[in-house]
Amino acid sequence: MLTQTATITRTPSTTVDAEGDWTSGTQTASTSPCRLEAGRSVEVFDGAERLVADALIFLPATADITSHDEVTVGGRRYQVVGQPAEMRSPAGVHHIEANLQFTASG
Repeated sequence: MLTQTATITRTPSTTVDAEGDWTSGTQTASTSPCRLEAGRSVEVFDGAERLVADALIFLPATADITSHDEVTVGGRRYQVVGQPAEMRSPAGVHHIEANLQFTASG
C-alpha cells in the first residue's frame, strides 16, 4: 500500500545555447504516492563524519522518475541510485522500484 507521499525533483540540465552560452533548465517537481523501506545505514569517516542511508521506494506505474532525480519523503531528500526498475505483471507495468541514498554530514 502506498501510504506516503514523494516529491520527485528533476534537476535542471545545463546546456549550451545557440550563442555558446551556458543555460540552466527549469527545475520541475511532481508528487506521487509511495512506500519507502529503509535499507542499511552506515557511518563513514573520511575526514568528516557522515551518515549514509539506503532506501528502496515503491511508486505507481505512472510515476515519472529517472536516475538523475531527487526524491523527498518525510522531509528527507534522497538521490536516486541507478536506473529505476519497472516491475511487470502479465497485465503490464505494475509499479516502479528505485534505490535511494541519503547522506548527512555530522
